[in-house]
Amino acid sequence: MIPKISWCGACNAWQNDKLRSIGTEIERTVTGTQIFPGRARALVWITRLGCDLDPMYVADYNALRRERRHAHENAERPGRWRPMLGARWKEVCDKWEWRLAERNEFRYVTPFGEVDLQRDSHAAIERHTRMAWERALLRS
Repeated sequence: MIPKISWCGACNAWQNDKLRSIGTEIERTVTGTQIFPGRARALVWITRLGCDLDPMYVADYNALRRERRHAHENAERPGRWRPMLGARWKEVCDKWEWRLAERNEFRYVTPFGEVDLQRDSHAAIERHTRMAWERALLRS
């Protein structure tokens, strides 16, 4: 299921209930235990399972990858028209509390500092996404 979510996560707005249900099944399968109501979901996912198995993160991260691809295409063709942000990417930015920096189409102000989709390394961007995922998970 994760590859399917990964493949169409950049464009499709998945229903949170469906993704949460898939995440619960993944948690049950990986941990091999019964899931009790009132458990610390964020604690299990952050410390034991990780973001790569979370369907919500996979869908959100692939929306970021699509936006980053647009950023690199624009860098290669400076005079090219920049399409408006997609609804899916806007949804992810709102969830992660990322805001566009002034006068820059690909630099975002995050709760953890700035990230530039054109210039920052893959590792730096992934670090920001993981921190944003953890923060969103702790708040949910």
